Amino acid sequence: MLAAGHSRRRGDIDNAVSSTRTVDDVTKVDAAFTKYVFDEQLSGAVLGVVHKDRLVYADGRGFVRGHDAEAGTLMPVLGLSKLLTAVAVLRLADHGKLRLGDKVFGHGGLLQRHRPKAGDRRLGDITVEHLLRHQGGWDETVEPLYDPMLNELYVSRQYNVTDIAGELGKHGGRLERADIMRYVLRQPLAFAPGSRVAHSNFGYSLLGRVIEAASGHDYHAYVRRHVLVPAGMWHTRIGPDPHEEGELRVKAMQMEKVEREAEGRLTSDAETTTTTTDKHREIYDLLRPEVIDSTLGWHSNVYDLARLVANVFESRDPSTAILRPESVKRMLARPPLPVRQHSERWQGMGDLRVENDNKFWYESHDPILHTTIFLYHQQGARATTGRRQPRSAATARADVTMLLLGMTHKQRNHLTGSLRHQIAESLDLDAYGDDVLLRDLGGSRLTVNGRDLIVKYRVEEHRFAALASAMRLEGFYPDWIHGYSDGHHSYYAMIFARATDDNQLKFVVHTSASKKHTISFISTEVSRGFQTSFLQSFVSAAHHGQVCHLVVMKRTPSMRRMEFNVGVTIGEYTASRQEATLGGFRPLVQSVDTHRGALYISYLFEQVRARNRKSESYHDLTLARLESEVRAKAVSGLGLDYLDTYAGPDGEPRFSAVFGGQRAYNRWLLQTEMALGDVPTQVHTWAQRGYTPRLLVAYHTSGQLRFAGLWVTPLNV
Repeated sequence: MLAAGHSRRRGDIDNAVSSTRTVDDVTKVDAAFTKYVFDEQLSGAVLGVVHKDRLVYADGRGFVRGHDAEAGTLMPVLGLSKLLTAVAVLRLADHGKLRLGDKVFGHGGLLQRHRPKAGDRRLGDITVEHLLRHQGGWDETVEPLYDPMLNELYVSRQYNVTDIAGELGKHGGRLERADIMRYVLRQPLAFAPGSRVAHSNFGYSLLGRVIEAASGHDYHAYVRRHVLVPAGMWHTRIGPDPHEEGELRVKAMQMEKVEREAEGRLTSDAETTTTTTDKHREIYDLLRPEVIDSTLGWHSNVYDLARLVANVFESRDPSTAILRPESVKRMLARPPLPVRQHSERWQGMGDLRVENDNKFWYESHDPILHTTIFLYHQQGARATTGRRQPRSAATARADVTMLLLGMTHKQRNHLTGSLRHQIAESLDLDAYGDDVLLRDLGGSRLTVNGRDLIVKYRVEEHRFAALASAMRLEGFYPDWIHGYSDGHHSYYAMIFARATDDNQLKFVVHTSASKKHTISFISTEVSRGFQTSFLQSFVSAAHHGQVCHLVVMKRTPSMRRMEFNVGVTIGEYTASRQEATLGGFRPLVQSVDTHRGALYISYLFEQVRARNRKSESYHDLTLARLESEVRAKAVSGLGLDYLDTYAGPDGEPRFSAVFGGQRAYNRWLLQTEMALGDVPTQVHTWAQRGYTPRLLVAYHTSGQLRFAGLWVTPLNV
């Protein structure tokens, strides 16, 4: 249903532009990429190119795990998992949780309790930095053990290796990470720690346990909170996307058919073959994410990897940088002996190879794991500003990053350096327009009445914090957020606006199921100069059906007087509201949740001048009454400023609404009963008529998910 009107001030409506610019012609790059994939017989690959802080190219070829390879395809990054682990370790060092010179198994070491009594005495000499630089004493080329992290895969293929499960008496059983650690630590080291470099997946598995011991958190949880979220890596996860699994078998034969056609050996679909997809399923069934987590377990895409490189190695804002500059330098610095000091190349931390002239790269062509992965980065000069700059800005830097993630069932690959040179020769990097990372943010991109907006309707709860960071890195801040549940999952509908000044990008988002923790967080951030701009309580699937509290804090030039509380009873809220009104406050937020039939309110009051205090609020409106009140309040000069939803005792929606007298818009339109699939269409339709999305909430009626949206035109239109 629609309810529409305008304020006492009338104005014209201009047309909106809803579009996403595309990059300039990339035919030469496409040709070079396609040729490389064909020449190297990759079954699928994705390429990304970053220049001057912009992802200027991202595209895919072929198939990956039964799907068409696209720019956003999630793929195993295998050895690049070590880069995430190294960044997490260095962040712990930056915060004083450990030192790189700390002994791992020695007296007082973080993993001392895991050291066997009969183990190699040199275990006590291993430091955290030794593990970071592959100098811990393990060598994957030494037989018969080779790489213990791949032992299950080796044994399943009947390679001539030690059967760790058999040695431990677990015949036919699955190897756990603790089993591998227990067995390997009982074996003699291949060399004295620090005396030479030898690649070791096991060493980085130990670093995952170091992170857990130093932080007090699960490895995945720590990396997610302290690396993925601040870097805006909202796709990256341990292990493959489980939603893909149901489609893989259906697409496997399609992919195999294409591969056979490309090789000129088309046979009948009934022919018995082992597809590349089957091989990948076999590998990742055996290489369980919980076992290989910190060394080989991460899955990501070129969008997120581009963000990681930019935020770790090219960060310009110390307040949001993941690592301190000195830690970044240490990661890439020439290591101490035994490296030849006049060598132009050396092993950095995170499995990176480093060259004298500010270059580093990671390259892996693994016939056993059927992957080819390449990361190349040429560092540019640092800029001094903390904001992302236009492409033509003088502060733009000449850094270049190339990312290639590929799948192959072949035993040989040429060095990807050839592709890098082809790209460099064919790509006019300065000719590109939009940053392709904007495309990854998804949703509806709008330009309405001079404002650039991104509207998203169904963001998974666990991705929200990282996505908010990704938005900030592209210059957008949260203008509206609404959390809601649908089935057994929770989501966010959100409106982000492009910032017009630096302060708008200084925001933090936080969710917690603890009332006490939420209040403590707000108090702490206020002491740091942040102010609460949004507060909502809703039932969270990620918190096992508990009420979750969402908070958005922003740094403002001048602090306003605010009052807030979380999860109070209706009686407590009424008393607080009356007292606040006498003190010159008006409500900004009035979020309602239910528990065992009782209503609880989380609120935010703002002190305002007397002429702006006029406001009215309701916490139990039905849909019909909401529409009626919006019309009635408009007649008396009050506009809808805030809206929240919850399920009433009859299962039908109830609305909490705040109406204010300080109108920030001219014409308005309230649209309700929109299905999820209809919302983007309506947003674009009304944007073309000059209406900006202001509020967007989800609710259930008769068991169906529906949305209500408020579209407005500003006063100066």
